[in-house]
Amino acid sequence: MSLNKPVNYPVNYRDENVDPRKVEVLLANELNKLSFNSRENINEEIHGVRCLAPEETPEMLDLALEKLSLALKAIPCADKQAFLQSQKLFPNNRYVNDRNFRLMFLRCELFDARKAAMRLVKHLNFVLKVFYDKKELLGRPVRLNDLSPSSMKLLRSGCLQLLPVRDNSGRRVFFLTAFKIHYDVNTRVSTLIHNDIAISTE
Repeated sequence: MSLNKPVNYPVNYRDENVDPRKVEVLLANELNKLSFNSRENINEEIHGVRCLAPEETPEMLDLALEKLSLALKAIPCADKQAFLQSQKLFPNNRYVNDRNFRLMFLRCELFDARKAAMRLVKHLNFVLKVFYDKKELLGRPVRLNDLSPSSMKLLRSGCLQLLPVRDNSGRRVFFLTAFKIHYDVNTRVSTLIHNDIAISTE
């Protein structure tokens, strides 16, 4: 795609606070920073040709979770306010401290503990922001009854679809069609968060 050629986006994609062209430029810049082999590896994984994830063993997972705990401790307090609240409000937190919850972030970052820790704390900070500081979400996943009426309307509109088939690597396929313009950004994001968590915890 040429970044210099103007694109006429459908009305559904327009938002007064978001310029799709900036997203394209950001994505292109990040891809250009990678080596040719790295870009090819990413493309092959996206299309199910290969998997970049390392082979998992019980010992490897235990070590990765231990490194993640250390990486979380190393993050400055100012950057992990939601995480700290999750530990304070829910001392026996079986959500944020759950093995499977943490493994989602490790697998996403190919077991780079530092990146996984940053992704985890950013996720919690973001959830609090999107759901208007609803702190109980630091102790459990987002549920349908956490969604606003407009988010439920968006969910029922059919523009978000979990396909009944999986890709070549066995991954679930989540299909997103164009949003209607009358759904604000917060409504769209909160609905996506719910669907993302529901798919990841299946």
